[in-house]
Amino acid sequence: YRKINFTKPLFPGYMFALLDEKKKREIVVSGHIANFLKTTSEKELLEDLKRIYISFIKGAVFEHHPFVEVGKRVKIISGPFVGLTGMV
Repeated sequence: YRKINFTKPLFPGYMFALLDEKKKREIVVSGHIANFLKTTSEKELLEDLKRIYISFIKGAVFEHHPFVEVGKRVKIISGPFVGLTGMV
């Protein structure tokens, strides 16, 4: 077990919340939010965020590779992230 203190947010400018329509309207009217990003699957979003968090904790370095296209589903088959899957 290891405790980590972050000094910078992983996604600056983003807040993740589960809100009903009434709460969304209240927040929009407050003027403190620019937009909501909708998700088709809360479960899938949480799994994606979990994968990103694990990658961050393991010190992943992300680089652009021309053979991996945006929108392509990938599975890591070797290295410290073996078994993780996701969408580019």
